[in-house]
Amino acid sequence: MKYPKVFLMFIPIILMGKKLGFEDAINYSLFETASMGWSIPVPNDDAFVIRGKAKNSHTWYKVALPAMDTTLFLDSTVFNYNGDDLHIENLSFAKTGDKLLVKTAFKKIWRHSNTGTYFIYDLVEKNLETLTHDNENLRNVKFSPDGSRVAYVREDNNVYVYELGRKRERRLTRTGSETILNGHFGWLYEEELTGYDGYRWSPDGKYIAFWEEDQSPVPEFPLMDDSPLYPTIQYIRYPKAGESNPTMRLGILSVNGGRRIWLNLGEVDDHYFPWMEWVNEEKVAFVKMDRKQKNWKLFISDRKTGKSMNVLSESDPEGWLDNYGHIRFLHDGKIAWISERSGFRHIWMAKHSGSRFWPVTEGNWEVSSIHHVDEENERFYFMANKESVFENRFYSIRFNGTDLKLLTPEEGSHRIRISGANRYFVDSYSSFTSPRRIGLKMLNSGKILNVLGETSLTQYEEYEWTTPVLVHFPTT
Repeated sequence: MKYPKVFLMFIPIILMGKKLGFEDAINYSLFETASMGWSIPVPNDDAFVIRGKAKNSHTWYKVALPAMDTTLFLDSTVFNYNGDDLHIENLSFAKTGDKLLVKTAFKKIWRHSNTGTYFIYDLVEKNLETLTHDNENLRNVKFSPDGSRVAYVREDNNVYVYELGRKRERRLTRTGSETILNGHFGWLYEEELTGYDGYRWSPDGKYIAFWEEDQSPVPEFPLMDDSPLYPTIQYIRYPKAGESNPTMRLGILSVNGGRRIWLNLGEVDDHYFPWMEWVNEEKVAFVKMDRKQKNWKLFISDRKTGKSMNVLSESDPEGWLDNYGHIRFLHDGKIAWISERSGFRHIWMAKHSGSRFWPVTEGNWEVSSIHHVDEENERFYFMANKESVFENRFYSIRFNGTDLKLLTPEEGSHRIRISGANRYFVDSYSSFTSPRRIGLKMLNSGKILNVLGETSLTQYEEYEWTTPVLVHFPTT
């Protein structure tokens, strides 16, 4: 990325008004900030499910858009299992919208990875049951696209599938051990590259593409926890600079059992596989990146044979390449992705073979993420800093690079959530001079339909807080 050589300093100025105590500043906030609280979009519907507050925290409500009509979705008795009320950590819908994955007993592992105890709630049958007979300490738990199965990783580091109709579990991998991880990652990939989820459902729910990581070449590093009375030591596989990386290979599993397919060119010992997704039911794509992160190649592999073909490549000999993970395959075969090949981060498109590619967005500004692709109307919806490098706003543009629309004209940095039917979005934003505001807007135009929350500025003025001052000066 290329920016002018300017050093920016944020200097908040605090005058002699009311003062915050230590507890106020560190442990909790005296200020009330606009928030939607816990909420999830309903699949294929213009609605959100929200959790009640205070005494209603065990009750869930459905909010229909754009009228904001609120109705009871699940009452407080729904998640009572064998006489005990479950402490709900998270709910997630099946794409079919008829089932909920219920997560309890959250346990953190590293920065992002975690385990939990899981249940299934059938919204049609109104029935709560455990996910398998042994539903504890499961990680990376996900519905299949058709909602008929659930996949997860057990403590033996193998991938399993549970068929909801037959209530039958099947183990799909058998190489899991203390050093071989299937369907999830060790420290290196979670901290620096892909995250913690190491498998992908095929669109038809019949196959799973997965990473198998062998950490045995990586030396162990001791971590001491001196917070308890008697300190403990935990050893992790941590590759220091110049030391061996874990080896990795990519494979495809049938959820009905049978032969496992290893992808051609899908095995590395000192390179990375930071990204993998299904193109369609027959093809899976993956990115291979060198250890210095200066070059990557995008391959597309055949599900049946594992044969792989290189379709795109990127290189930055003078810098490095980020792992954006924003690669989209369109139904007509074209590929869209975020690239810095122009010197700025922009949306590019290519033919399915990669033989020709072209920019969709251009200019001395950068795209940070693609949020939605409307193939019917040929539009990308994305976040970018076009108005200011201090802001992040929401835009749309046609596939051919014309008709760029700013959907969030308000100054500040914006965070958006698109409704399940892709007609509306919730916009949460704030700026140096205005505290957080939340609005419901039309996706195609950015027209505001409802104000969902506002933060009072008066509460800050009582403490005589002033806005930050930006100090600019050139650097050598």
